[in-house]
Amino acid sequence: MFYKNFVKKDINHDEILSIPFIAQDIHKSKLILAFDAFELLLGLENQIQDISDQIKMPLDLKMTGLRLKKIRDSLEGHKRELSKILAPLKYRDVKMTEFNQYLSQKRSGHILMNGYSHVFRDWGWGEEEIQASVAIAKSVLGNEQPKHILTLGAGASRFPYEIHRLLNPEYSLCVDVNPFLLYCASEVINGNKLKLMEFPITPKDINLFAVTSELKCSTKLKDGTSIGFLVHDLLEWGFLSASFDMIITPWFIDVAPLPPRNLFALINKTLKKGGIWLNQGSVGFVNRFLANYLSKEEVASLVEKSGFKFLNSEYKPVPYFQNPSSGHWRTEHVYCFAAKKEKELEVKETDLLPQNIGKQMLPAWVHDTTKPIELSLPKDQMAASFKFSERLLSLLTPDKSVADLSRVLANEFEIQAAQAEYLILNTLLQWADARRYNPLQ
Repeated sequence: MFYKNFVKKDINHDEILSIPFIAQDIHKSKLILAFDAFELLLGLENQIQDISDQIKMPLDLKMTGLRLKKIRDSLEGHKRELSKILAPLKYRDVKMTEFNQYLSQKRSGHILMNGYSHVFRDWGWGEEEIQASVAIAKSVLGNEQPKHILTLGAGASRFPYEIHRLLNPEYSLCVDVNPFLLYCASEVINGNKLKLMEFPITPKDINLFAVTSELKCSTKLKDGTSIGFLVHDLLEWGFLSASFDMIITPWFIDVAPLPPRNLFALINKTLKKGGIWLNQGSVGFVNRFLANYLSKEEVASLVEKSGFKFLNSEYKPVPYFQNPSSGHWRTEHVYCFAAKKEKELEVKETDLLPQNIGKQMLPAWVHDTTKPIELSLPKDQMAASFKFSERLLSLLTPDKSVADLSRVLANEFEIQAAQAEYLILNTLLQWADARRYNPLQ
């Protein structure tokens, strides 16, 4: 069973990192991912250089220097491995002028590294966590025997893989916007092993700041069943109506790019009548707009309002990201429910999709560069600040000290030497800190 049986006929198809890929504009989507890869690898290069600079500093302990060298060497190997995996994105060929056309439609953060740690939890050290989540799912599921399952926000895909093994459908389709996570899942599920570098939060000891992990899948699917993977941005929603018997949303509804009301309605439209929606994950709608910061009671009410009948639900704590190499362990309450589609919603799919999501969130002059720029800025203050930074940059040479620079700049900008020194130190530290951005976190 192939994914094309479940998606709209007028959508465009391609592959990305050997994973099937659908989008309204293939070129735009690939360009955004290519630039994401370019930024990611550039960030790693800057981080490596910053660590090299730290190694040259006078350090209190010899072991600190050795630790930094190990981290730097690990990052260099990590950058080489990611460069190889991401090479098909052709990130070296990105043209900034072309990318700027799509800037308003780019998601914030690194798409490719979003959920990177999930790969290790799913296919490395996280067996106990996975089985705890599966056990709760078992408790809310009845005797369902779906033929076709869709998982939204599948990520590294271990949870949908385990549900597939539990229910033995003919076909499961794992969908995510991140091709890197699906690539990793596809590799291990198809019997290959991956070696990737992990950087644990709060390492338990000095040897665990960088860990080489072997990722693998130790169980096989039964004959006659299969799992497919699809890269797709759900803001475009390319699925046929009434095409799946079950839809799974693992740790997804509170981070989805669509408002809950819209997402729940689209799940309804994509399920067959009598189909099952299995949700598993936290209820953490962290949103400054408090109307969208839903409680689990509001989620339950909205599910029912979206044409579903609750079958069973559980709200229980589970271990969460308890990496054996890290001292940062969590326990999270998950809201797991199984709901049955009982009625169709009389709403057009086009009314549920924010086709111009960038236009809603950014000023008009961003998505249409012919529009006048309407922007309130303290221009005089900013001009003075930029002029100071530009002059500082022109004076910055290896033989100059902060005291040397403050004497020159205090005179030129007619400020006290102490104030000039303060501004110089803060500006230089901001520039140095900008290089310390860790794209893996």
